[in-house]
Amino acid sequence: MTELSVTCWNVTEPNLQLIQQLSCQEFYSVLEWCNINTAQDMYYWSQLDSEFKLEEKYNTKSIRNILHTPLWASGVDRKNCKFKPTAYPPRVLDTYAKFCVELVKRYPGREWVLFGEVDNDWPREDPKVIQWASDMQTYVEMAKLAYTEMKRQDATCKVSMSSLVSATLNGVFPTVVEDGKPLSKLHNFDKLLELGMGDFTDTICVDLYCYGYGGIKNFLAGTRKIKEVMAKYNVRKPIYITEIGAKITPSDGKIAKTFHHEVVTEETQAGFLMKIYKWGKEANIKKMFWHTLKCSNWGLFNRFDREHLSCQVFKAIKSGLLQ
Repeated sequence: MTELSVTCWNVTEPNLQLIQQLSCQEFYSVLEWCNINTAQDMYYWSQLDSEFKLEEKYNTKSIRNILHTPLWASGVDRKNCKFKPTAYPPRVLDTYAKFCVELVKRYPGREWVLFGEVDNDWPREDPKVIQWASDMQTYVEMAKLAYTEMKRQDATCKVSMSSLVSATLNGVFPTVVEDGKPLSKLHNFDKLLELGMGDFTDTICVDLYCYGYGGIKNFLAGTRKIKEVMAKYNVRKPIYITEIGAKITPSDGKIAKTFHHEVVTEETQAGFLMKIYKWGKEANIKKMFWHTLKCSNWGLFNRFDREHLSCQVFKAIKSGLLQ
């Protein structure tokens, strides 16, 4: 059975009320290392404590992606770096593992993802979207340490390798083009498994978006390509689609200048969700998280809490009316 849920980046009481209305018992979110571990051996837990208490109040639980390196750990000069300063790895790789161990000590029995889209290396259309400003070898060394120490501290936790953009940037459709050729990041996913990350992850988490010339067909191509790489290394782990969605885009001509390439109406977006859920079940996807809860272009709700048509489809799926 494929479980459908939602992403939510701002864990506030109003947002959790909306998640409760959607009958979601969990959601996908982020946890910023730099905002908690502000200096070596210094931790500020109050915000996260409050968010987890709210989750209990509304009978839901988040899967958290642990990302954004603090500057004290990376040593990066924020005024002189090509990518976001929080995208760089720590100078001492076990610094990340030490923080992750403190997390599972304080919050046992939860589910975690180790960084976001590390496979999305340069070049791409915008340096600001790069979440990991290093290579796959460095990530694997850091993530293996974190996985091992987290499991040693809390055997009940689930820990997954980085969410992956390879499913979206799979090279089948020219969603993003480099030198006139479709851009693919599958080689980075391949490298991660070649380096042994398949033994240090409880699930395979992918971020898969339905835009570009392929549109919704990108879902089929992306999941197929991910499974091909997993089969190559005999990795048999559940697949989570931690971000899946389609952006509502205007028909004003500007769309041709982006990598979306097509107009997506509310009706189109809602149709995408229906088909994606059906295909996700057929592909044995364990969990799917629609991106996102609240946003005027991407969300189930707009910023004024008005439901998009996709929200009505989401509710119909959760209630069993659409299967």
